[in-house]
Amino acid sequence: MKCNEFQEKIVELKNFLLSQGLEIIGEEYSNNDDYYYQLQFILLNKKVNVNLTKYDFETLAINFSYLQTQNHIWEYNNPIIGYSILNIPEDKTLFQNTIEKGFNFFRNILESYFIEYKEEQ
Repeated sequence: MKCNEFQEKIVELKNFLLSQGLEIIGEEYSNNDDYYYQLQFILLNKKVNVNLTKYDFETLAINFSYLQTQNHIWEYNNPIIGYSILNIPEDKTLFQNTIEKGFNFFRNILESYFIEYKEEQ
């Protein structure tokens, strides 16, 4: 995967999140040999991260994560709730479908966690 192709995937990811009405609050990018992009946004009134990385020569990996400590919740048990998808093809349609399904699944995990552990949203 070339740098410009990775940049295109970043734009697709950002456009998807913005189309969901989410507020993007931070970004970090590295284009060295192991392409890396992290974006932070607000989901269900919480700070959430999404990382996009090169998985191998032709595929990508994406990871959605929620850390209590980033949301200034200090308890003895500080979980990290995450969902990762590996080996995502570069194909635009497959990539977009994977992002949408992964995002919706992660959102459901978070909602369930907030209900189960009575964390305010």
